[in-house]
Amino acid sequence: MIRYTLARLFLLVFLCFALNPVSANDEFSASPEQIAQAKEDLGRSLSATLGKKLAKHLVGRGLAEQDAERIATRMFENYAVCIVDVLVDQAEKQEQPIAPILDSMKDLAVSPELQKIGDRWDKDATRQALLPCAANVASAAGVQVRE
Repeated sequence: MIRYTLARLFLLVFLCFALNPVSANDEFSASPEQIAQAKEDLGRSLSATLGKKLAKHLVGRGLAEQDAERIATRMFENYAVCIVDVLVDQAEKQEQPIAPILDSMKDLAVSPELQKIGDRWDKDATRQALLPCAANVASAAGVQVRE
């Protein structure tokens, strides 16, 4: 169930952020502060959205509730770092604007315009770039991830 959840999480995050609509005036680069803020925002959003589910899974595997919650929070913080780093790297490689994507990390809502923008990104390249880091983060939390 957690494997399925992580796969769906990647898809949701990719759709929400990597495909976020952009205007002609958007920046193709981001400041270190903007990148750091995006990592923090996304980590908080992911932890708030999925942290309890992962903690419950870890408690079911024998961890104390407090430890499970701490591990779940840390896992999603680390996963957010992976996602943002990969999106920044892929935006540069694919010549896509990144600043508006990073600005939207607090909101996990999918807008109707995302489908139009989806063709701009190579989803397979982005997913493949994310898998090693995501697998390491999940493994550190005691969760197995299928490729």
